[in-house]
Amino acid sequence: GLVQYTDSNTILPAVTDLQNHLACRHLTELSRGALDGQFPKPFWHGPVLDTPQKHRKSHEAAYV
Repeated sequence: GLVQYTDSNTILPAVTDLQNHLACRHLTELSRGALDGQFPKPFWHGPVLDTPQKHRKSHEAAYV
């Protein structure tokens, strides 16, 4: 997502931010609003997202 550097108040968009802006300018405004603290950043949770996290944690535990 958008990254803001506090020392210069500069917003540095990622490539995906530019692609998202071309697809939906409203999404850019929502991202900036979340960055400014106008509303919370979206939190995604679901069973599909749990599987990669579980795999990553077991892989890290086995590595350590």
